[in-house]
Formats: sequence, structure tokens, C-alpha cells
Amino acid sequence: MSAQSYEGAIEYFDTSRKIYKRKRYDEETNNYAETKRCLEALGVSTNVFDELCVIHVTGTKGKSSTVTMVESMLRNLNLKTGLFSFHVFKWNERIRINGVAISDETLAQYYWDIRNELLKKVLACDKLQR
Repeated sequence: MSAQSYEGAIEYFDTSRKIYKRKRYDEETNNYAETKRCLEALGVSTNVFDELCVIHVTGTKGKSSTVTMVESMLRNLNLKTGLFSFHVFKWNERIRINGVAISDETLAQYYWDIRNELLKKVLACDKLQR
């Protein structure tokens, strides 16, 4: 398995997710601020999100079936859809465009591109703070 393969991306993602889950939730933690910092480090303006039409589904049960049903209805109206949800068999099921899960290659490419760019920014910030 090459370091920047699909399998490597899933392994790194699952490992980092487990580490993040172990952190105790702190009411002062602002996940939006953390997300905004990451996006800005990648050169993405958060203003673009004001232009998106988003349906955000929360709760303890039924989220996957709800978003799948809503996505299907929107696609039947000939609207372009993007979906991020849980997976049953394969990680790619989490990210779908117009009902089609992204390919192994696309998932790996975007995962590694974003991860490597963020690491460069983090290392650059560390050097500036020393």
C-alpha cells in the first residue's frame, strides 16, 4: 500500500477520528472557528458558504435514511445534489454527488491534497512562532 493510496487515506482518517473522539468536549471549543481557520489556511473563503443551499439534518436516529430520501427527491427535480453521510459498506458512500459515491481515486486525491496542504500551513505557522 502506497502512503498516499485510498487505503492509506482511510487508515489516516480513521486514526485521526479516534484521536479526536478521545478529546474531552470543552464548551469553550468553537468548532466553527477551527473549521474556518483550516479553510482559510487552504485559501478557501468562508463567504462562499453563504451562497450555498444546504439542508443540515441532525438528531440521534434516522439521519441517513432522511438525507437519502431528501437527496432522491431533489435529484428527481433535476437539481444537483451533494451528500455527506455515514457509510454502510465502504467509506466512499459518505460522499455522493448526484447520487453517485466518489471513486477511490478521487477520495484519495482530495484527502491527500487537503491533508498535505494543511500540514504545510501548520509547519509554516510553527516556524513563525518559534
